[in-house]
Amino acid sequence: RIKITSERIEEALSKFLQSPKMSALLQEKIYTIRKERYVVPIKIQHHHSVDGVIVDYSSSGSTVFMEPRIISRFNNELELLKHLEQEEVEKILCQMTSDLRPSAQDIALAFSSCTQLDLLRAKVKLGESWEGLIPQVGGEELVIREGRHPLLFKKAVPFDLALSASKRVLVVSGPNAGGKTVLLKSLALIVSLAFCGIPVPIRPGSVIPFYEDLFVDIGDHQDLENELSTFTSRTRNLAEALKAECSRVLFLIDELGAGTDPNEGTALAIATLRHLKKKGAMCVVTTHLPLLKYHASQEEGMSVASLAINPDTFEPTYRLVLGEIGASYGIRIAARVGLPQEVVDEAMHLLSTEEVQLNDLLITLTREKNSLDKILEDNTRKARELQEKEKEIEEKLQSLRQKERALLRDFKRELEDYIARTKNEISQIVGQLRKEKALDQEEYDHLKRRLKEGEAKVREIGELVTEVSPPQEVHFQEGDEVLVDFLNQAGTIVSLNEKKKNALVSIGSRKIEVPLSSLHKLAHRTEAPLSSSFPRFTTPGVKNEIEIRALTKDEALEKLDRYFDRVLLAGFTTVYVIHGKGEGILRELTHEFLRNHPHVASFRLGSPEEGGIGVTVVTLKS
Repeated sequence: RIKITSERIEEALSKFLQSPKMSALLQEKIYTIRKERYVVPIKIQHHHSVDGVIVDYSSSGSTVFMEPRIISRFNNELELLKHLEQEEVEKILCQMTSDLRPSAQDIALAFSSCTQLDLLRAKVKLGESWEGLIPQVGGEELVIREGRHPLLFKKAVPFDLALSASKRVLVVSGPNAGGKTVLLKSLALIVSLAFCGIPVPIRPGSVIPFYEDLFVDIGDHQDLENELSTFTSRTRNLAEALKAECSRVLFLIDELGAGTDPNEGTALAIATLRHLKKKGAMCVVTTHLPLLKYHASQEEGMSVASLAINPDTFEPTYRLVLGEIGASYGIRIAARVGLPQEVVDEAMHLLSTEEVQLNDLLITLTREKNSLDKILEDNTRKARELQEKEKEIEEKLQSLRQKERALLRDFKRELEDYIARTKNEISQIVGQLRKEKALDQEEYDHLKRRLKEGEAKVREIGELVTEVSPPQEVHFQEGDEVLVDFLNQAGTIVSLNEKKKNALVSIGSRKIEVPLSSLHKLAHRTEAPLSSSFPRFTTPGVKNEIEIRALTKDEALEKLDRYFDRVLLAGFTTVYVIHGKGEGILRELTHEFLRNHPHVASFRLGSPEEGGIGVTVVTLKS
């Protein structure tokens, strides 16, 4: 209904404006709304010529906004309809309020949570804009690593700074316009933002203690209305701060002691820093006062730092150097920024000879230090590059060694398999010949010599396998239990000959000399020897038993794998694996190996006569 009524009014007003007699009376041929009623703009001198009611005036007073009588009824109806609409809206809102009232606390909590989340998100986004981190908070040390001014960020030169219980005061000096005030502002912002939970532009390793307050005095505090000079105003603020407990307060003061007689200002500054140090406060102050710099460098509990300058161009580098006193270079910087040369020359002439020499010495020292710093930086970079190259070469060598060991291990295994097959074939040939026809003594002796020659050749190859194995740094001693590589048998070292690099090894009832490179140290056996009475058979180079006690899992698996290849060629149907009792680790490993072996028909634990649970009896497929 509101829409229909509005359309009726607009239609009536359009006809009203098109009337020829209205052209001279209208300010513009438009209609508008004033005080929620449709009106037309009429020139003020013609308002008597229009049949209607004045609703409003223009700000210039040259126009009256009149409601023509022909639309008054519609305007009244429209106002009533809007009033009824507002009543209906209020009813709906009241009903909604009534429905939501039981959940008022939940809604308030949700609103508070959303506010907190929005605040946290804003903090994170702000911190991300300058790649900020949250520092470690607490402790007694203030440590800033690569701090930057948040607003300058990448344009700013990072600084490192540290205060501790033993060094509570830092006095920063350096040239005018060298960045001392920016340093204080950066530190103030970093501490303040960190306490607000906002990531700040620092690097890992930064620590900020729990400060109860932060006192910052930077800039001009002159107050003309209260007739306070800069010195008076700053001193009054400092006096108020010193009345409070200062043990958990960080003081950041720019140009402490400035604005008055230099001697008195220096004395006040030193006394103030001593008082703050005694009360347990931490302070970072800037100064141009020579005596204050000297006292800070000599007094216990205080330290100094300077902002570096290029000694050739006297341009600031904005780099904070800890442990150094900086000169102000006021006259030279004045010349650089355009002060007339005759004024500069006169100022240099007025300086004492000692002061001029001291300034020249500082410039020379700064230039030499910068040169040394550059050399040190280059050497550090080169050393880092060499370390990286050494690491890369070592990794490549390690990879090559691993490949070499793998290739040699495969080669050794193939040779061992070939040796076993050869010895087995020789044995089978001799056995077959003896079965098929009786050999005379001469033929038998000839074959026996050939067999011994073959066995000698086998030993040579075994030694060759040992020689090509990669050397291992293993230290042997008498009594060590070892595995003789080319014999695949365990024994005990009786004696060592370091010069010849060999050892006398006891294997059963035999003692043989073996190269140290052919030995592998075994772990000491902690269990008693198994008492077993299973039948033992031997074909050349292969027995019907294998012992894996005291080996690691990898060593045991490798030994089992090689052994079963040999016993299959030897033609055994039953073999015995001696793994020992112990904790059962090697027993489970053996059984898992046997379950997956394609030539194993079955296996079981040994009987008490065969060695009990320390032995597994294996039946092979025919």
